[in-house]
Amino acid sequence: MIIRSPLVYGKNAPANFALLSKLIAKVPALPFGLTNNHRSYIAATNLADFLTVCVSHPKAAGEIFVISDGVAISTKKFTNAISVGLSKKVYQFPVPVLFMSFAAKLVGKAEMAKQLFGNFELDCSKAKQKLNWIPPLTMAQAMKLLKK
Repeated sequence: MIIRSPLVYGKNAPANFALLSKLIAKVPALPFGLTNNHRSYIAATNLADFLTVCVSHPKAAGEIFVISDGVAISTKKFTNAISVGLSKKVYQFPVPVLFMSFAAKLVGKAEMAKQLFGNFELDCSKAKQKLNWIPPLTMAQAMKLLKK
């Protein structure tokens, strides 16, 4: 079986989530106030639950699954959720996405800008229909685990 996921978030999650978490922990203001994209994410806890289901479910063998929490949200909402999970107050400045994308391209971070501002919605209905899987935690519940 093959499992494809979007950005994985949760306590001690690596890569871009770790960078965003560190940024939110240190900086009280972010430039995502005008970001209205739609991106899928998955909590590490939800991904682990899905993997457990796949190991024991007979219909999972040989399948390709695209998995997420099932709700696509903007980078602004995602960073707000992280700030709540970390008990940090954050202000979202209304910086135009076009400006931030251009600035990122100038400093060689075009790919990072695409990940922050672009759309990336995944349809995980196959996992729900074939394996009867529903993510056990909402994003708000998963973000509460950041403090523990």
